[in-house]
Amino acid sequence: MMRFWQIRKPDYTSDYQDSYINGAIEHLLEFPKIDCDVCFRAWGWTGTRSVTFECPESLREEIARLSKKSLSRTDHLTLKTRLLSAVGLESLPFIDIGPQYSFPPGFLDVPSRPKADFLWPWPTILVSQRVRDSLADVCGDNVAACRVTMRKIGKRSAKLPAPIPLSGEPEDIIYEGPLLGSTSEVGPYYEIVPRYASSDPPERIIESSCSACGWVKTKADFSVRRGPLRLAPGSRNGRSIFYLGSTLHVIVTDDVRKALQMLRPSNLQLEEVWCPPA
Repeated sequence: MMRFWQIRKPDYTSDYQDSYINGAIEHLLEFPKIDCDVCFRAWGWTGTRSVTFECPESLREEIARLSKKSLSRTDHLTLKTRLLSAVGLESLPFIDIGPQYSFPPGFLDVPSRPKADFLWPWPTILVSQRVRDSLADVCGDNVAACRVTMRKIGKRSAKLPAPIPLSGEPEDIIYEGPLLGSTSEVGPYYEIVPRYASSDPPERIIESSCSACGWVKTKADFSVRRGPLRLAPGSRNGRSIFYLGSTLHVIVTDDVRKALQMLRPSNLQLEEVWCPPA
């Protein structure tokens, strides 16, 4: 029987500890939203998912100008086609660029000095070089890894108690402690981006959708048993790492779990996912 696991951050004692260890990430460039002439919605993922490659120089200025705007379906598809052609990926079926997907690199701010194998600045997953290398070996082209840029990095150890900022907001911890003058000896860290997604889990019911632009509205089915995340039957399609449907949950096979556990990685929790019998 196949087994699957969610890779997730540990349970922290507070939001302050979470922010102190994992920091925050910013992507400066996003693909435009889509304005659909069929469902009459202008929508996007608002930067919660990332493209698997950097924007080519030839299109960077144009996409930066359009990133906060909505394009018609035709113009959106045309721009996507030009982008994939510019990076030589137009023939690869697993490449996806959704409305408001973020482009790497991400710029990372961490109030402490990161040394963990995993970092969890929402909504991304960052890994150390040894974890990236292990994932490349076991997952192949199922996952992309994009190096992040260290921007503001604290001097203090992440094992020390997290300071509480005067504002009371966890994201303001970055302003509370001393920062490194140079980040050249920190990291490297890589944002991992699964190239595939399963179908949505059984407890997510599609209320409405648009086949023209891909917009989907789902709701939770509370009659389905609560507890661990669940895979729908036959939804994996042979992938070793993938998003759980339209969520941000990242799921891996048992082979990937074993490879990760061989490293004894820090700042990682693995939680088994319910999978229906084959």
